[in-house]
Amino acid sequence: RPQRIGRDVVRYAGSPLKYSASEIRYPKSAPLVDLGPKGDVSVELVPLAPLHDMREVKGPLAALLSAQTLPG
Repeated sequence: RPQRIGRDVVRYAGSPLKYSASEIRYPKSAPLVDLGPKGDVSVELVPLAPLHDMREVKGPLAALLSAQTLPG
């Protein structure tokens, strides 16, 4: 996830896609930084929408592998 490091204008952007099950419930974003005159800085988080989102599927392995539970 994106994080502030010290001041609000110093940031870790995070990854653009979800790579871990711990990220399933968190939206992804990218910081858009506008550098103005005399050190004025504004940061806007732009939401990112992946083509295929990560999801968690629970159940017995046999049921998960059966064609009845697969999407599509």
